Amino acid sequence: MNHWLRLFAADPFLHSLSEPEMEQAIQLIARSAEQDLLVDGDWYGDYKRLRIVAIKEQT
Repeated sequence: MNHWLRLFAADPFLHSLSEPEMEQAIQLIARSAEQDLLVDGDWYGDYKRLRIVAIKEQT
C-alpha cells in the first residue's frame, strides 16, 4: 500500500508536504486502510475507471 500511495497519491494529493510529512501521511493512510484492504497479508485496492465521451452539439 505504501508503494501504491507513493506512486498514485503523492503527486496529486501529497505534493505540498515535506518528505517527513508525506511519509507520516502515507503511513497513516495505510494503517487506516488495513481493515478493509489487507486480506490474508495481501493488499487489494479496488478502483473504477471512468471513460467519458463528449459530443459538442452543432449550432
